[in-house]
Amino acid sequence: MRGLVVGWCLLSVVAEAQPAVPTVAPYPFEVLTRGIEPAKVEELQSVASRLLSNAGVAAQPKGTIKSALERLKRQDCGTEDDCLRQLATLSDALYGLYFSVAATPTAVTVAGRVVRDDGKRVAGPEQIVEERKPKEPIEAAMKRALPKLFTALKLSQLPAVREVVTPVKPPDPVKPPDLVKPPAVDAGVIDLPPPPPPPAEESVLRPAGIVTAIAGGALAVGGTVMFIVGRGQAGAVLLEGGVLKPGGTTEDARTARDATSLQSAGVAVAGLGVAAIGAGLVMLMMAPAEPVKTSVFAAPMPGGAAVFVTGVLP
Repeated sequence: MRGLVVGWCLLSVVAEAQPAVPTVAPYPFEVLTRGIEPAKVEELQSVASRLLSNAGVAAQPKGTIKSALERLKRQDCGTEDDCLRQLATLSDALYGLYFSVAATPTAVTVAGRVVRDDGKRVAGPEQIVEERKPKEPIEAAMKRALPKLFTALKLSQLPAVREVVTPVKPPDPVKPPDLVKPPAVDAGVIDLPPPPPPPAEESVLRPAGIVTAIAGGALAVGGTVMFIVGRGQAGAVLLEGGVLKPGGTTEDARTARDATSLQSAGVAVAGLGVAAIGAGLVMLMMAPAEPVKTSVFAAPMPGGAAVFVTGVLP
């Protein structure tokens, strides 16, 4: 019952957490159609940036992306996942994003993919083809196609933090009982000692439930501490609603982002701990009661021997 109370308290703390969004480092939007004027290309890139801001992700600032590209010194992010991985790492983001547009007189095609900072491709490649109306500008058709691409890539559903996997310690093996050495037999009288009772088979659910509940409690407490620390750090540089305080510096923005990531990690760890506590309690409730012991022994009788059984038979 005490574990259930602790679980409910932790759930109430997690419920107050601010929703975190994934941080994305977008590679400069590429226009693959030849013959388009540079001014039109810049206009299309501005339209793409505005549409990305509505896709449910936190795109890194242009200054951060520019600095990362100067250090990246690569131009193959359109085909190589490792290029996007390095871009995400240099931009202090969890994901790297590449997307492009190609146009014909009758259609506009947008394509993209997402790579995590550890090199794993988590979405794409996806491609959306949007038909153009007669004499329709490219940006008009692109405004319809890009949101569909972001939905196909499931940008808003990307985890804000990398998954945390905690191994569960297996229960200790059950030690078999020591064998009893039979006494010496008198040659004149046959006196059979009672055989040892069968070993009681203890259910593994009980020790496994205890270990799981304890590990879950530790995770829940650790996650709650992470969340509280992150929330305190965010409160020092952010106003209500997650807006940076007036006069905030780049360092304040980085502190706010780190605090948000710490809160998200705390929420994930605390949630995992609560789930482990619940699983441990379920295993404890499912563990069978103490097994009933049954004993069997033999005694000599005139003309033979008799076998006696005590206890409850299954």
